[in-house]
Amino acid sequence: MHDIVHDFALFLSDGECLAIEVNSGDDDLFINSSNKNVRHLMLKVNKEVPFPMSICSVKSLRSLVIKYSHSLSSDVYLKLCELTYLRALKFTANFYDQEVMEIPKEIGKLIHLRYLDFGRQNITKLPESLCELYNLHTLDIDGSMVSELPCGIEKLVNLRCLKNTTSSLLYIPKGIEKLTGLQTLSEFVVSGGGDDDSKACSLEGIKNLNNLEGSLQIRGLGNVTNVSEGKMKEALKNKKYITDLKLQFDKGTKDVARGSVYWKGFEEGDSCEDYEVVLEALQPPPELERLSIKYYAGRTFPSTWKASLTKLKSLFLESCVNCKNLHALGELPSLEGLCIGWMRNVKKVDNEFWGIESGASSSSSSSALFPKLKTLELWGLGEWEEWTYENTKKGEKEEHIRFMPCLATLEIIDCYRLKALADSLLQRTTLKKLEICGCPILKKRYEGGRGFEKFDPNPVFRGAMTFLVLLMSDMRNQVIGDWLSV
Repeated sequence: MHDIVHDFALFLSDGECLAIEVNSGDDDLFINSSNKNVRHLMLKVNKEVPFPMSICSVKSLRSLVIKYSHSLSSDVYLKLCELTYLRALKFTANFYDQEVMEIPKEIGKLIHLRYLDFGRQNITKLPESLCELYNLHTLDIDGSMVSELPCGIEKLVNLRCLKNTTSSLLYIPKGIEKLTGLQTLSEFVVSGGGDDDSKACSLEGIKNLNNLEGSLQIRGLGNVTNVSEGKMKEALKNKKYITDLKLQFDKGTKDVARGSVYWKGFEEGDSCEDYEVVLEALQPPPELERLSIKYYAGRTFPSTWKASLTKLKSLFLESCVNCKNLHALGELPSLEGLCIGWMRNVKKVDNEFWGIESGASSSSSSSALFPKLKTLELWGLGEWEEWTYENTKKGEKEEHIRFMPCLATLEIIDCYRLKALADSLLQRTTLKKLEICGCPILKKRYEGGRGFEKFDPNPVFRGAMTFLVLLMSDMRNQVIGDWLSV
């Protein structure tokens, strides 16, 4: 059936679409005059096979996808720039099979280009002449080695999509703030100062890019030093189409000798207060559903955020090295998934950690902490030893707290010092899956299911609850216990 559909599509295209694979010993396939009307071409050039240069004489080409298994010479890129009617150009190759790819300045001749894809290519620099492509709609450099974008990027007035997720960028040029029609910006990089600072757009500079949608990652927040709270709040708060936000509080340093960028997190001597000020000044987008925070070195999370995160469903916290509690997060009304990893200062998870015992939460007897949370993942907490939980909050009078009343999945991974599980948290009708990996003390304590007999076999569990317990230190696929309530 697939072949019939393929043949029918070729019939309808009447020779306008063509896919060719060039092998060793093949003649230059475009000498054939029947290919002169091809408008859309996918060309695969196998290893140690010369590039068929005659395709550059096919002026009818509108889209060209080139898949190659070795580095292309500079003459090939120069010749491709003669295809001045191209609308789409995409290169596909194994990054590790390539030498550094240099884009010629003549690419500025392809003024009709709307789609240009250098993703996962060994490119270190884009020429300034690329900014002459004023019809360009999409530019993809995901996974490449581009260290800086052209300074004249504001000339790309029709640019709607910039895919630039790469660890090699040290800053985003100032011109980006003028591209108010931009809908996709994969990553914004805060400059670390130095020679690049005069060319770099500040975080406040993206305040007018309010058509951005989908996912946005902000890297280099550890570089922020001068915080103007009013300006910082404007950076994200009006981006109502952003639903996925990733914040990385790392710092980028250029390795001149290797020609690469080295990213690092919190260092001894850095001020924890600086991180707290930056995070509190950043007012999150109003429709945010997924949030990831990495390398944050503050001691706690801002209480002001909970009013803006009413629609947040997923929260990922990684390498927040100084954080000791999650007081401000328990009242997020829509949160369904919480993942906490590599928080090295956490030694005890108790009511104080979640903000119950201290009264840090404003929850009442009619409300709950983490009211809709279904999945809780705790991994890489190397100092974590004790886990206790009480469902009462002490104060002038004790009050009952509903804590994670919807919890269905609990995962604990690589927490080497954890001695025991919190019994009261596990004795609930909602819990369906418990997974524990890389926890040797827990393995010894509960080996063979020992210790689980005290859990109340409530009839509600029957036919609905499965404990899948993986207790191992080095093999993650070894099932030690499988308890089914029947």
